[in-house]
Amino acid sequence: MPSGTRKSKCVFRRIIAPDPIPASELDTVERVLARFVALAYAGEHPDLFTPGKDEPPSGPSLSSSAVTLVARTASMAEVAQYE
Repeated sequence: MPSGTRKSKCVFRRIIAPDPIPASELDTVERVLARFVALAYAGEHPDLFTPGKDEPPSGPSLSSSAVTLVARTASMAEVAQYE
C-alpha cells in the first residue's frame, strides 16, 4: 500500500474566467452534452430501444468504444439547434 508520501503526477490549476458564463449558455451546453450521452447510451444498448421486445437478447454487449460516430439517430441539424 502506498504510504501517501508520493507526489501526484497531475497538477491541477484553478482558473477563474474573466467573464461569467451566462445561464442560457450553461443550459445549452448541458442539453447538448445530455444528448450526446443519450446517443452513446442508445448506441451501446440498441436492444433497449427496439420496439416490441420485452427482453434483451442474450450474448455479448458492445462497449462504448464500439459505438460508431456515424451511426446516430439525430441529424447534425438537430444537434446544431442547441449550439
